[in-house]
Amino acid sequence: MYIAEFDEIHALAEHLLLNYSEDEIVEYVVDYLTDAYIRGRKKTCADLNWDWTDYYLLGWDEWQEEVIFKKFEGKDVRDRVREYVRSMDTESLARVITTEEHRDFETGGYQQAEDIQQESHRIVRKIWNTMEDDRVRETHDYIGGMKVPVTSRFYTFDGDSAMFPGGFSKPENCINCRCWLTFTW
Repeated sequence: MYIAEFDEIHALAEHLLLNYSEDEIVEYVVDYLTDAYIRGRKKTCADLNWDWTDYYLLGWDEWQEEVIFKKFEGKDVRDRVREYVRSMDTESLARVITTEEHRDFETGGYQQAEDIQQESHRIVRKIWNTMEDDRVRETHDYIGGMKVPVTSRFYTFDGDSAMFPGGFSKPENCINCRCWLTFTW
């Protein structure tokens, strides 16, 4: 698994803002997030020792609308990127790229696990992993190490729930999250 560190994304955001047009930056970010989603799907195949083939991306246009362009508070990632490019806000641009990359990677992995379970007719389980350091938020530490069927939600003590890291309803449980799922039979 490779999710870029915030410092790397911050440097990328600064480079983009200084060298590219708004439309080029939006296109770059969408491609970057699409790649994160596909890497998440491939990682799940590796976790479950399942053959990866590109046919898993059939219907990608529909998934892209559901994953990459999902709206929060009336804005999708393209809207947020444009807003931060116009204001030359490197910090916010880096934060949205980092958060969305993580969410899209985990979404891809989760959706791949669902597909494998359906195709194999075997129960796939997911395990919530944390970085196990002093930066892990209490709500995530609470579910760290928890193993549940792929179709089950993870519930935090603050009343939030998610199918995967980055999938909570409360932004404070998603932004800058560093947790990840692993999958097993």
